[in-house]
Amino acid sequence: MLPARYALLPGAFLVQSVNGYRDLQPQQKLTLADGTQIVAGYRTVADQLNTAARYAGYAVRPGAAVMKEAQYQQSYANTFFTQQALAQGSALPRLPADAGQFVLAPLSTLSMQGDLLQATHPNGGHGAIVDIAVPNLYVGDGTTAAPNGYVSIDATTLSHLNAESLLLGGTRQSAADGILVNVDSDRIVIANNAAKPLTADEVILAANNGITVNAGSAIVASGTATGSPDLIIGRGGNGDGALLRVANGDHVNVKRENVQRATGTLDVGSNVLLGGKSITLDATLDTTSKADLQLAGGSLSLGAGRISLGDISGVNNGLALSGTELAALGGLDGLYLKSYSTIDFYGDLTLGTGQSSIQHLALDAGGLRGFGGASKTVTLAAGDVVLHNSGTANADVAAASGGALTIQGRRSITLAEGDQQVNGFGSTNLVSDGVINGHGTGTLQVAGDLNLQAARVTADAASVQGWTASGKVEVNPAATAALGTAPIGGSLAITGQKVLNQGNIELAAGTLSLTATGRTVDDKVTLAAGSNTSTAGVAKVFGGVTTFAPGGLVKLTSASGNVDVQTGATLDVSGAAGGGDAGALQTSAVNGQVVLAGTL
Repeated sequence: MLPARYALLPGAFLVQSVNGYRDLQPQQKLTLADGTQIVAGYRTVADQLNTAARYAGYAVRPGAAVMKEAQYQQSYANTFFTQQALAQGSALPRLPADAGQFVLAPLSTLSMQGDLLQATHPNGGHGAIVDIAVPNLYVGDGTTAAPNGYVSIDATTLSHLNAESLLLGGTRQSAADGILVNVDSDRIVIANNAAKPLTADEVILAANNGITVNAGSAIVASGTATGSPDLIIGRGGNGDGALLRVANGDHVNVKRENVQRATGTLDVGSNVLLGGKSITLDATLDTTSKADLQLAGGSLSLGAGRISLGDISGVNNGLALSGTELAALGGLDGLYLKSYSTIDFYGDLTLGTGQSSIQHLALDAGGLRGFGGASKTVTLAAGDVVLHNSGTANADVAAASGGALTIQGRRSITLAEGDQQVNGFGSTNLVSDGVINGHGTGTLQVAGDLNLQAARVTADAASVQGWTASGKVEVNPAATAALGTAPIGGSLAITGQKVLNQGNIELAAGTLSLTATGRTVDDKVTLAAGSNTSTAGVAKVFGGVTTFAPGGLVKLTSASGNVDVQTGATLDVSGAAGGGDAGALQTSAVNGQVVLAGTL
């Protein structure tokens, strides 16, 4: 017996004492006109004899009948926890509709026979997740013996588990910001063949020291798995290691914490088949792959202690890919490059154009370095480009050259969280037909000139971004593009030897700082004719009530030259029409003049 509210659950009944039915005979029952059953019963205490002197009548009604007596608003756990995660921006947890988790952690022997798992999910939930954690794991084809010290299992046996997600090398648990992966295996070896592939909707291999996929092996994603939360490794410990993921779901981020770059190698041999919608190869030291990647336009994530691209002759550490190898990837929905130090470019390189188009390109590194002469150019293109650094700041610097780095985001370029440097180029060009956007808290330090070309330069709400160049900074307009409302309340500081705005910088109700640090009179802050520089306030309607975010702050500072707001330039810190307060304009030219000839 449970409290009365549980009668509302599917299949439950409400039991109520009813007056007027004393002295019923045991097993006697009556049926009322509305169909309610009255049965004989008595009150007692568990594990005691019947202490009631008489039997009495009890009405037994199904929950569906009880619900007709009032209006009930029902909340279901699957819906509630999904909505809660979305509202909080946290990872979606496992739900009651999902199948469960099966963990195996043998020390020396692993044997599985028969249909081990019965883990269907007919109500739209996720399938079972299986974790296998052993000191060293060897996955073979049933014909070869494992090396000494390895626990051996056949790939076919693992595939027959029918797990939606199979993790080899550790165990996992849910966290607010993703899935915590506790890596237990030191080494993993895959030595199957294409006739006996290792398959699941999602296959993840994780090891502290190294993963080796022998030549001719095969890991193929099956089914239609959806994306999973971020994978977090090293929380509360050491994040070094290697990880390989093949899935038919979407790309997921591998977030390593406390990385030392002391261990972690991933070696994928020749004629290896890796097939799925998304593939991740990640190691904190060296990543080597000669695999046949069957992505069908999906996403590829590559991580290493250092990533080298272009004319890589002589490069023998980290992950090295030539321009030819990059072009062979073909068109991709997403390419995610993650270096635990820097991404280095050698010679001329073009990525993401022609038949090798990329929809989403992410460069996650402490620095982007150029190694080439003054005539060398690197061009990276995609629909959307994200620059960020999820690791620590990096002090490795390449010698200055006259080469150029051009990053083209047809729809957008986002400078996101973390501190990132660009060096070894004479100029860095960020070009978008849409928006160049700051997101989160981060900095970009450019050695040389920085050129920003976009329909709008802005920063997201609550973002704090600082973009600095040792040379000049120019903001130029792009072709006219349809733009939505600018984000509200962002903060952006742009600093260079001299700063020239000929385009559109908009931070609604935000803070914008333009600073020229050069030492000559020509090193000034200029808002050119036709430019727009705005932190104007905005009005928003919430529940029929209009609220106002006041105009923000614009700071124009020149250390040696003028602050020059030219005729035809627009500088806007006004409040929103209808009641918003205006913002503020601060100017400083201690060794020059402040010229305000534009429209304020």
